[in-house]
Amino acid sequence: MIRLLNKSGLLDLPFFLGHTRFATSSGPSVTDTHPHRFSKRSRVVFWSCTPAGWQKRNENFELYVTHNGDLDYLEELDTHVLRTHKEVGLWLQLVLRTSSIPGCDSVKVAGMLELFRTQGIWKHALRLSSLLSTFNKTSFHANVIDAETLNSAATIADKVFVLLIEHILA
Repeated sequence: MIRLLNKSGLLDLPFFLGHTRFATSSGPSVTDTHPHRFSKRSRVVFWSCTPAGWQKRNENFELYVTHNGDLDYLEELDTHVLRTHKEVGLWLQLVLRTSSIPGCDSVKVAGMLELFRTQGIWKHALRLSSLLSTFNKTSFHANVIDAETLNSAATIADKVFVLLIEHILA
């Protein structure tokens, strides 16, 4: 995030570095042109440690990537069910709860980064730990926690973290 100063104060502006070109392993299309993101922007509760101490705030979360190369295989999901970027894309749609996505593999790289980007975001950390601890290596279907349960667990984790901070500072 880049912070710019205008007449009324600081502005938070999204910033990404990329280039526009057609994907390397699929046919040319506008939807497969860089930069890519997997999911639409969402609001998340985000914790960060600043010189003033721990701060909790609501932020927009979105992740873009410019990627040249192929996503053929992911070692962490070493199974016979997720071998191609198309299979990984379908799986990511299920676990990240998104609608249809472009066909190129770079979009799936953005999805994997979104899945593994958990620092400061309880909801994302709990989603990932649940997936990795219950991943079924013989079935395409992941053991996905429903949205209500995930949100409740993130709220509980948030409250416990606040108590921990208060205890440390006491």
